[in-house]
Amino acid sequence: MEDNSFLKFFITEPVYHIQGEEIIQNKVEEPEMKISKPESEPEIIEEAPKEEIKEEINQPISIKGSNAKNVIIIVNEPEVEFISDSNEDFLGKILKAVKLDIKEVGLINAANNPGLNQHNSMDLEGSKFLLFGIESAKIFKDNFPHYQIIELESKQFLSGNSLSEIAKDSELKKLLWTALQKLFL
Repeated sequence: MEDNSFLKFFITEPVYHIQGEEIIQNKVEEPEMKISKPESEPEIIEEAPKEEIKEEINQPISIKGSNAKNVIIIVNEPEVEFISDSNEDFLGKILKAVKLDIKEVGLINAANNPGLNQHNSMDLEGSKFLLFGIESAKIFKDNFPHYQIIELESKQFLSGNSLSEIAKDSELKKLLWTALQKLFL
């Protein structure tokens, strides 16, 4: 008999043998190996996608602000480096309402940070995350419902529509304000 002690590392659930059931053993015959000289040099194929993923994971993430309050705000604005002036003014008013200053938080534009992904997002220095106009599943492993506080690995997340959408809609402003009160006040 072969030593099957290694199986406990691969099969973590209990395995049962039912009386009367036949145990099937698969035996694979190994073919004879013949070594022959190749007629030409073997072709080397590189796997580019794995390298691209590694590069993407290792890219630095640019953050605007000091993040002194451990609050990370992630927006999605591909047309600007961090945030448009109008959205920055609106965000400043939102933060002021919960006794924060825009300079005390960390602001990340997901559109300009391809290094921000599921592999490193939980490593960001922050205890509270506000996501505006972001599909959270692209950055974090889960999709968060809008305007509900989600706690994950001792971090709190609040996801919502884009800042420009919220600025135009009084119902979205109410939803955001209610959630922010629970999160900060």
